[in-house]
Amino acid sequence: MLLELANRSSLSVEGYLSVNVRLRVDGERRRPGADASFAADHPTLVPTQLLEHVDPGETFVRVYALPKVGPEAQEVFFIVRPVWLLRRRTQVSPLPEFELHFQPGHLALLRNVPDGP
Repeated sequence: MLLELANRSSLSVEGYLSVNVRLRVDGERRRPGADASFAADHPTLVPTQLLEHVDPGETFVRVYALPKVGPEAQEVFFIVRPVWLLRRRTQVSPLPEFELHFQPGHLALLRNVPDGP
């Protein structure tokens, strides 16, 4: 999954985005994994465990390798925990937790269709 944050404000955005991204499947929170081949090809897009900083007018892009979800899942959420808005290292406010809800039945895009009659 690709996460892109465009900072269109006059504030700096800082936070531990990489640590706080989760997938919640039927109430269980799952951390993103590592994709070694992707990391070797695109090291600047791989999330770190460090403080992320996005200056005003900048766009932040990270790619997350999330665990597979089976077809039996009832609820699937992509969660980004709060980040902090900072101006010159002064806390302005926490952001609320952001959740993106998926309908598991619509996540299965590939089906095994037999060839021929």
